[in-house]
Amino acid sequence: MSSIVSNTFIESVMNECHYSCTLVFWGLYVRISADSSATIKRFSGVYSRFVDTTQNNRDINCCIVRSSSHHSGPLLIVGEVLYEFPDTDSYVEHAELILFRHLLEQLDDYIVFHAGVVTRQGRAIVLYGQSGFGKTTLTLELLRRGYGFMSDEFCPLRISDCMIEPFERCVGLQKSSPLYSIIDPRASFSLAPGGKLFFDCADMFPSSAAQLCPPGIFIEIVGEIDSNTCPPGGVALDIYMCCDSSSVPDQLSSLPGVTISGPIMRGCYAVYRITASERTGFVSRFNSIWQENSNDIYCVFPYKGEIDTYDRMPQLCSVPAFEALTTLTSNIVNRAPNGRLLAAYDGKTSSLVMLLGGLLKNASFYSLQPGELAKTADLIDNL
Repeated sequence: MSSIVSNTFIESVMNECHYSCTLVFWGLYVRISADSSATIKRFSGVYSRFVDTTQNNRDINCCIVRSSSHHSGPLLIVGEVLYEFPDTDSYVEHAELILFRHLLEQLDDYIVFHAGVVTRQGRAIVLYGQSGFGKTTLTLELLRRGYGFMSDEFCPLRISDCMIEPFERCVGLQKSSPLYSIIDPRASFSLAPGGKLFFDCADMFPSSAAQLCPPGIFIEIVGEIDSNTCPPGGVALDIYMCCDSSSVPDQLSSLPGVTISGPIMRGCYAVYRITASERTGFVSRFNSIWQENSNDIYCVFPYKGEIDTYDRMPQLCSVPAFEALTTLTSNIVNRAPNGRLLAAYDGKTSSLVMLLGGLLKNASFYSLQPGELAKTADLIDNL
């Protein structure tokens, strides 16, 4: 749950935070304070390429606390907003994701997609799609084949010159990943027993150094659409919640023609799936609810079907530009109604579609139903 807290409360919590670091993302300085050195080790390890050693500047202040004399249980304070977390070992990961949501809301000079990005012959190949569809695994398979590494999480497209910047955080792999065995334990680190192993792609794939480059190919990874989940003429959305809040699902379930399922847990998030029988009128009402509850919603992605197995022949097909730009706009992670990007374009998502159309006029667009990993990568090799 989230709430607004006073400066006095913030100062009292900050006084208990004896460890800190400053990170720089997209020109914004983020000062992170914590009551645990392990928290700072996580941020400075995963985001080692973003550490600011001077620590003289700050645009966003946050503190992450496991326990406080002023509050029971883990918490995050960003600006004046407090988030309370369950007392589990995943509270730092949860805080990290919410911190990025606040950071992304400050951007109006970048369009940031949730995507993996690799390069080939000086141009970027952007892999985007629903969480859990294998973007990171496919990204790493392409790196094994000599592609350059840009990101496994964010694709920052600069509006000023239509160039994609690297987002070189360390990559984390679960033991269940088919590529887990390629990790060199001597060049990786773990942040929790039995959890992910993190490694720097430059150590694993020395030829994959990231460089600023223009966009070339956008590939949306999709599953098989269930018509019962997303009826013709309707819309289905997955809403990722920052915290446990009944306000958003209650408001949405009261709308005509809307059904809601969940919550289900995906990592740190509680996710609700919203289905509206008619798109017309629903989107504007949904955006109003999103705006009113912006502190409780992490992000919203369109439902793109299910992937039951990767043991099949993958399918890759070209997609018309306008259709692709519409779905790509839905994948922008800094498009929240209260964010600066949407405000800069009169609050209209259609304006972002037009903007992307101008920026990406030389790009190609594809839809990919993934299958066997090697054969999936072969299809991309042949583009």
